[in-house]
Amino acid sequence: MPALLRYLGTFPDPDGVAHAMVAGPLASLEATDVLLMRQDGDGALVPLGWNRRIEAIDGRVPPMSIASELPIARAYREGEPIAISTEHLHADFPGMAYIEALVGSDRMPQANYLIAAPITCMGRSVGGFGAWVNQGLSADDLPLLSALSSALGLWMTHHRHEQANRPQASPTHLLTVRQLEILRRVAEGKTNRVIAGQLGYSESTVKLELSRTLDVLRARDRQEAVHVARSLHLLDS
Repeated sequence: MPALLRYLGTFPDPDGVAHAMVAGPLASLEATDVLLMRQDGDGALVPLGWNRRIEAIDGRVPPMSIASELPIARAYREGEPIAISTEHLHADFPGMAYIEALVGSDRMPQANYLIAAPITCMGRSVGGFGAWVNQGLSADDLPLLSALSSALGLWMTHHRHEQANRPQASPTHLLTVRQLEILRRVAEGKTNRVIAGQLGYSESTVKLELSRTLDVLRARDRQEAVHVARSLHLLDS
């Protein structure tokens, strides 16, 4: 948890936060996926970030009414986390079948449980998150979830303020020098192993940077990333 708090203090992007939650405080529950949602001011929760490929939810998950009988909406209203066995998820929350149909069953997380929790700031819910985990929730985990909800609330409130008061950055400025030099070699048809050898990185580093590049460019694979980058003239120099 301390590492996540330090990370949140840098006010990172939502997808990065979801990744950090899976790798950090929720690792003890064997988390596989985290979906972050924020309250939009019109009585709905909207997707904010996910540790999966962004296109898996972008434009597919609709705003979720706070009054709906969906896990994150209920946790938002009640102000407390809930845990549901995914085996009984559709029976307990029939609306999940609609969400799954929109997203695609092959894109939905696969885990034993779904934990839905509110994201709170100054005693009120400002959003919620869903965490797909393979370990059941116990009473010992509740203080962790409470601290996580509060920390996310402070980050989310600041993130919304920052987004409202700064111009949107283009992909040109979001890709790092390292990501661009890797992408140029991908465009030349080189494999991760060859790229790693040429640039002096580990193969896992090349793979990680490519994954981040796909997120920024909203690309499904290497070929589409190269196509998008060329259309934006990112590979011209």
